[in-house]
Amino acid sequence: MKKELLKNILFLMKQKEIPLTKINIQKIVHFLKEVGVPLRYKFEPYIYGPYSSELKIELEDLVLWDDLELKGNSYQLTNNIQLNNEIGDIDTVSDKLDAFSKAVANDFSFDSMEITGTVIYCHQALKNVGLKADELTVLNEFKNWKGSRYSDDAIKKAYTQVTPLLN
Repeated sequence: MKKELLKNILFLMKQKEIPLTKINIQKIVHFLKEVGVPLRYKFEPYIYGPYSSELKIELEDLVLWDDLELKGNSYQLTNNIQLNNEIGDIDTVSDKLDAFSKAVANDFSFDSMEITGTVIYCHQALKNVGLKADELTVLNEFKNWKGSRYSDDAIKKAYTQVTPLLN
């Protein structure tokens, strides 16, 4: 079931013209998990934000079984992947993808995804340990993880855009 739900997500991303890059898939699947889509991938802090080695393996399996093709850092769907209406709530996933796209203003650049994914991870991690997850606390947590790689303004912008979508 997990693999079929992932296929649906990939199909919807393609349909919505969200580039199927490695970073986009990692960050969007993480976002979907955090907003209640029943995904069981474990995400950990990594160089470019939250990362799931389980998701990476699942994507590699889809390549092995000719459901995906990997070209550089991007995937392409093969004809084997079709929307499966029996798996998950397609409309909910579609709506959440639309909300995410709108929140990031359709900016699926590497930096945008790294910043947004890290903001989401920091926000949820703080909440999960019972700490306040406001803009300043998330900013400080982000800086502790990433240093000064990104400006405070870029981090605050991502916080303002994406945290209203989180549970």
